[in-house]
Amino acid sequence: MDTLVKLVEILINHPQGISGHKLAEGLDISSRTVRNLVGNLESYGIIVNSSPKFGYRLAQETRSKAKQFVNEPLISERLKRQSDILMKLSQSAFVNYYEILDELFISEGTLDKELQNLRDFFELEQVSATIERQANQLSLIANEEAIREVLVKFLLYSNDYRNVRDSYQQHFATGELKRADDCLHKVIEAHQIYFTDYHYMSFLLSLMIQITRMQENKAIDSQPEFKISLYLAELEQSIAFGRELGEAFAITYSFDELVSISQLIIAYRSRFYLNRPLMESSVYRKNPYHQFTKKVIRLINEQFAIDFQNDSDFFLALRYEIEDTHIRQGLKYQRSYQSYDALQLKYPFVIDLACFIAGHYQKETQERIPSQGIIAITFLLVAALERIDYWRVLPKMNVAIFCSSGYANSQLIEAKVRNMYQNQVRDVRYFNAINLKEMADYQAKLLLTTDYLIVPFEIKTFRITNYFTFSDQKRIEQYFDEKRKLTIVQSVERFIIDQNIFDGLEVDSYQAALETLAQHHGVSDKITFVRELLERDQLFSTVLDNGIAIPRLEKRSGEARLLVATFKQPIYHQKKEIKWLLLPMMGADDDANRLLQLLFLTVFSLLDSRLKVRETFSGDASGLKEGLIKLLD
Repeated sequence: MDTLVKLVEILINHPQGISGHKLAEGLDISSRTVRNLVGNLESYGIIVNSSPKFGYRLAQETRSKAKQFVNEPLISERLKRQSDILMKLSQSAFVNYYEILDELFISEGTLDKELQNLRDFFELEQVSATIERQANQLSLIANEEAIREVLVKFLLYSNDYRNVRDSYQQHFATGELKRADDCLHKVIEAHQIYFTDYHYMSFLLSLMIQITRMQENKAIDSQPEFKISLYLAELEQSIAFGRELGEAFAITYSFDELVSISQLIIAYRSRFYLNRPLMESSVYRKNPYHQFTKKVIRLINEQFAIDFQNDSDFFLALRYEIEDTHIRQGLKYQRSYQSYDALQLKYPFVIDLACFIAGHYQKETQERIPSQGIIAITFLLVAALERIDYWRVLPKMNVAIFCSSGYANSQLIEAKVRNMYQNQVRDVRYFNAINLKEMADYQAKLLLTTDYLIVPFEIKTFRITNYFTFSDQKRIEQYFDEKRKLTIVQSVERFIIDQNIFDGLEVDSYQAALETLAQHHGVSDKITFVRELLERDQLFSTVLDNGIAIPRLEKRSGEARLLVATFKQPIYHQKKEIKWLLLPMMGADDDANRLLQLLFLTVFSLLDSRLKVRETFSGDASGLKEGLIKLLD
């Protein structure tokens, strides 16, 4: 290429012509090679006339193109330098000025000039971005969307990517989609190191969209059969999902907004598939989102009562940060229906939807929903999509949560879970818990990080039989009013004492009641007593298909809490309508707290879908106590 450039330079400097012998001497090549190079120039649109009288000379009409051809390497070098600066600035908030000088081997004057050229480029392209310098620190001031737009425009319209762009358009026009994909992969390979998973995938999608628009000069959404690559196939499905979502909530998305939604969807899911061979992601082509999107949207409306105020709610929810790997590892052991991969095959978007719903509740409560909460939401979605009763799903889900909560050997977990599900426990009043102490003996990685379910001893199979409910609305409202005069703890304790929950024992607090009961039964250790009560079915209560009332011990000792639940439709027990249901939450020490939190999750799995939380006396929304029960609202 250098020899060809030098040849054109000589021809430009000799407008009257130059002999082939002098060209060969000047380039240190043979006359035959000169003839071949002159022939090659025609492929670049540069015409060279030749004759024995004047030798070789440029045709007058191609002299400007020849000058551009000579200057292109210099322009390309400059654009490559600007591209490197842009990439460097996009990786971190601040970049050291002298670090860029050392890496690019350029002078301060050259760097300052290139920075100004980039600022001019931003202004010309009307991109909301700028480069600022404070002392020795450079920063690219722009949001992620603007940074991505800058990178895409800069690379696409630079000569550095001209061949890639031209080859892509040529292959697409002739229907050679595989070769078109190969052209895109050159861009992938060239820039993969510059991006995180999310940023990289968003950049890649933007690049393909821009190339496609340059070829077709129209929007992708006008071509329902448009199939360029696996990525674009996923993009189409995601655009369809975004459009249906907009229709469901009466939101009109522009095409660019649909593309933005699609980028978020695909980028989020790509965290799991990015390191797999490209062809493996073809599984999604067999499961377009539009086949079940409308059903999922109806589910969100009916079961979760989520009301979008604007499209930013959707963006925020999909970008909800969670330990995605932990969640997927936990789901690998959910054997309620099929294997984990089969679940992904059947519902490729169900995990993302669970994260989306969790993001909504995080925004509402300003508290992070734990990983097991997202797993619970996932299986609520699957249950609804499969039209399976909640109680047939959640107990099994909780078993898997128990398994994935301790330090455990993966084979042991899988064997225990498989054995549990083969038993097919159908009566919701019975539930088998896993021996976590045995699992804790194995020094393996923690599959799910949680503070809720690591229990220091085995809980045997137990049955919940007794119950207590309250139907006197005025009486309960009277105790609600007490919160204006008494502290929360005093109000709840007074209510519990007045209701004679502890068989008429005269005690002043829940803690004292527990200690008194333990002494009455001849048990000195309070924790042992709670454990024995579980095995004897004497402490906790439920009403099958009606709801539950269950105490739970909170981390902060001595603090009492109370959930008041009501029902969406009339429910009767022994011919008496149940209007109210109390779920008291009490304070205790760590061991009892873990035990009763475990039990609370178990009993939650028995909740009828008609139960909803009416009011809480607690500001703590981080646990499953409120975060998950609200899912049934």
